[in-house]
Amino acid sequence: MSCQDFQLLISADLDGALTPSESTALEGHLESCSSCRAVKAQFQEWDRLLLAEAPADQEPPQHLWAAIEAGIREKEAAPAVIPPAQPQPGLWERLAALLQIPQLRLAGAALALVLICGLVVVQMQDPGYEQMLAELDAISGPELKENPYRPEMTADNPYMNQDSRPRNPFSGM
Repeated sequence: MSCQDFQLLISADLDGALTPSESTALEGHLESCSSCRAVKAQFQEWDRLLLAEAPADQEPPQHLWAAIEAGIREKEAAPAVIPPAQPQPGLWERLAALLQIPQLRLAGAALALVLICGLVVVQMQDPGYEQMLAELDAISGPELKENPYRPEMTADNPYMNQDSRPRNPFSGM
């Protein structure tokens, strides 16, 4: 144990709160440590001064109790001041605050990507999607000269192949 630990035991010893083994250890340390003996002497002096200043049988002055009662009555008579309630942030404000955390931004982007890919896969597995593709293939034969939805995709466009799908102009490199 260090001197600091023994100084805590000195305080407890003066209060009469030590076990017999702690008391024996403290007495053994005090025999060999002059600084802890000085601390114990100082603590004993403080105890003596405190006990001499305030005798246990002395009553507090009457004006003290009157002042305490007046303060209690004043507190009870005063209306309670309730601070105005702070407005709670709405859903969008809380979500915006969450997006300030970089890890949540990344997780949100990953979740959005997974959801979009899942929707695409589900859409492609829909039997109506296959039927729509078959109908588009039926109308987009070689006789189709112009796409009504994308006029730049014509049969004489050099970047269109014979399947009427855009061709990569850099693929020949």
